[in-house]
Amino acid sequence: MVYVIRQAITDHYALYQGDSVEVLRGIPDGTVDLTVSSPPFQSLYVYSASERDIGNCKSVDEFMEHLAYLASELYRVTRTGRLCAFHCAQVPAMLERDGYIGMKDLRGDLIRLFQSVGFIYHSEV
Repeated sequence: MVYVIRQAITDHYALYQGDSVEVLRGIPDGTVDLTVSSPPFQSLYVYSASERDIGNCKSVDEFMEHLAYLASELYRVTRTGRLCAFHCAQVPAMLERDGYIGMKDLRGDLIRLFQSVGFIYHSEV
C-alpha cells in the first residue's frame, strides 16, 4: 500500500506528502516533470528512529545505498529532459564518527550517484 499522508491532484499537477520510497512506487514511468528535494545529509539529520528514515543510517555507504534506490526510482518516474533538483550542503567530518576532522563532499557524492542511475548533471545554483 502506498503511504500517502496528503495529496493534491488537479488537471495541471499532483503533489504528494508521504514516504518518498513508497509514494514513488505508485507513480507511473516518465510522468514527473520536476522533483525538488532536500536529502537528510547522510546521518547529519535523523528525523526518526525508524529504519524507513533515509537519514537514520550507520555509515556514509549505508546512506548512499538507501539514496541509490530513491535516485533510481526518481530516474524511472522523471520524464525525459525534465529536472530533479536537490538542496545539499557539504557535510562536516567528525573525529568520533569519521576518524578525522574536515569536510566530506556530499555535493559531489550526490552528483556521482544520480549520474550512475542515468541523470545528466545540468547545473547548480
